[in-house]
Parts: sequence; C-alpha cells; structure tokens
Amino acid sequence: MDTLSSINEIKIAVQEYRELKKELKRKRTKLNSLTAKYSFIDTMQSTDVDDIELENNVLDLLMSIGYNTQKPKEKRDLDGYATYNGEMIGIEVKNSTGISENEMFQGLKYKGRNDRKGLETKTTLIVWNNAKSNQEFDSFRIEDAEIHKYGIITTKELVKGFIKVINEKISVQIFHTILTKEGQIKFSNKKIKELE
Repeated sequence: MDTLSSINEIKIAVQEYRELKKELKRKRTKLNSLTAKYSFIDTMQSTDVDDIELENNVLDLLMSIGYNTQKPKEKRDLDGYATYNGEMIGIEVKNSTGISENEMFQGLKYKGRNDRKGLETKTTLIVWNNAKSNQEFDSFRIEDAEIHKYGIITTKELVKGFIKVINEKISVQIFHTILTKEGQIKFSNKKIKELE
C-alpha cells in the first residue's frame, strides 16, 4: 500500500474516505444523541413501563417543549404539575389495562384538595397509557370528563401532539390550548384548524 499511496488518485481517494468516515461518525453521534433525547416517547407508550417512569416521561415530554414541570411534595397528590404561560395543569397518570371510574375521578379529588389549599390549577388532565389493552376511552369516561370539566388523553395521543410541536406543525400555545380542553383530548387536524 505504501507504493500505491504515492499515486495522487489513491491519495485523494484515501483522504476523501477518511473525511467521509469522520463525517459519518459525527452523524452517528448526533443520531445517538437525538435517539437518547427522545427515547421517552417509545418508553411512555410501552406495555412494560412502570408507573413512576411513566409519570416522569410525561413530565419530561412537557418540559422539553417549554412547560415548567414539578412533582408534588406530598404522596397523596396528583402525579405532577405542568405550567405554561401561568396556567397550571394538574396531571394524573394511569398505567393499567383498563381504567376504572374511581381512577378517573382521583385527579379531580386531588385538584379539589389543592384548590382548597390555594394551589389552583386551570384543569386536571388524566393521561392513560393504553398500550396493554390498545383500547380507547369509552363513552362513559368521555361523558364524565365533559360533565366534571377535566381532560382525558392517551399517551399515544399526547405523543402525537408532541411530535406536531417538534415538527413545527403547531405552536406550543395551540398544543396547550388543546391540552387544557375538557373531555377527550385529540390532536386531530380538524381540532387544530379550529384554533388557527
């Protein structure tokens, strides 16, 4: 190879190869970094994610697009809080095959206690990881959410909205407006067009 490397054509090809190899390494490092940064998206839609990890992933998702998030200090409280433009959302995360009526109202119960203490939230949001059952909210759960003025959303739908923000299809303000609606929350194109 030493004799061959004295040929200019080979020298240039070797140099181009090394430059491409360095560039490929930089691209791979960037890809690995981005994959690690957004890995919570797959985790929060997984069938084997544990409850605490799911709660943290939901808060990480919101924090990554501009929300201030925090975990509660007390054990008997909502799973987290997310604030955007001064409006606080109380978040209750559910990670089960099915979601009972009692579980649906748990967030509302904690919101009432917090409002009484002076920690007022704009709304309560129930986030359900439905990956184990792949079912949607039934009509009774949707009706309860509308009557009692809280929002319900699946992790899949939350991720769908997040991706629309990351890909600049919607603003964080539109995301927030949809997220604070009552009843079942969807990031459909129809809902988005209504707000634009």
